[in-house]
Order: sequence, then C-alpha cells, then structure tokens
Amino acid sequence: MKKIGFVGVGVMGTSMIQNLMKAGFEVHIYTRTKSKADAVIQAGAIWYDTPQALAPNVDVLITMVGYPTDVEQLYLAEDGFLINASFWSFCNRYDDFFAESC
Repeated sequence: MKKIGFVGVGVMGTSMIQNLMKAGFEVHIYTRTKSKADAVIQAGAIWYDTPQALAPNVDVLITMVGYPTDVEQLYLAEDGFLINASFWSFCNRYDDFFAESC
C-alpha cells in the first residue's frame, strides 16, 4: 500500500495527513473547502475536485468528516466515492440510517 486517499481535511485530518506524508506515503485528498487543505497541498498532498475522482487512484481511502449527513453525501451522492472505492476506513460518526444504507 503506497497511495492513501483522505476525505476530510479538518484539524484531525490535517495532522493525520501530515504524519502519513512524513512516513513516506503518497496522500491524495478531497475536502469540500479546498483552502482548508492549502498546508497539506503545499506539503505534497494531491488534490481532487470530487471524492469520486480520488477513489480509483488510491489503495485505501480514509474518511474523516463530521456529521452523518456529510458522510451520506460523500459516500452515496452522484459524485460520491463508493462507486470507485475498493477499500476504505470509516472514521466518522454515523447513524442507523446510514449504516443500513450501505
């Protein structure tokens, strides 16, 4: 595993991405507000406009988003990543509706 995808570049996501890059991983990212990812992009993270575009380019995908509605949109929306992801790590809060939807 060499390429890691990361969806959600907030306070916790930024620190995790920085540590992954320090460990030598190639990190591909998506976050709804690109400016929040400026520091990790400048450090070498590869930006994508949609989670769906990111998913087929990585070996594993980690998500770190805050609310069940955000999770649902990122996973299941037309430009979501489930259509292209083969393996992902779910690091989010969730509700019963979302768990049943997947």
